[in-house]
Amino acid sequence: ILMSNFYKRFALLVILSASCTLGFAATCSKTMNNNMVNDNLKIPANAVCVLNGSMINGNIEALTGATLILNAATVNGNIEAKKAKVVKLNKSTIQGNVELEQTSSAIVIDKSVIDGDLSCSGNVASKGSMNVINGDIEGKCR
Repeated sequence: ILMSNFYKRFALLVILSASCTLGFAATCSKTMNNNMVNDNLKIPANAVCVLNGSMINGNIEALTGATLILNAATVNGNIEAKKAKVVKLNKSTIQGNVELEQTSSAIVIDKSVIDGDLSCSGNVASKGSMNVINGDIEGKCR
């Protein structure tokens, strides 16, 4: 009986440990050059994240007041920015959807490819040209 209680407690500890790690994502509050991130990426509130030539194998979430700048970057996932300050996609490829809501200062999508949908609502005017959007465009986006 003592051994079975030990194994039950051990199994419970393993399950709890595994479930706790599922909620974490990598964070970005700096410039990253030519890096690969194999996880979801979160830009904390009011932080600045610049990804130059980097690859993100996961989703990107920019929180309130955050700045997200992608230069020649690849995102194998979605981008979601709600109440971000700035979102700039320059010569980048997004393999999923891009959802921009209530961006306060600037949206620039220039010479980029979005393989999913592009959705913009309640934002400042967007700038950019020569983009390829393979999904639907919703709202005031270019």
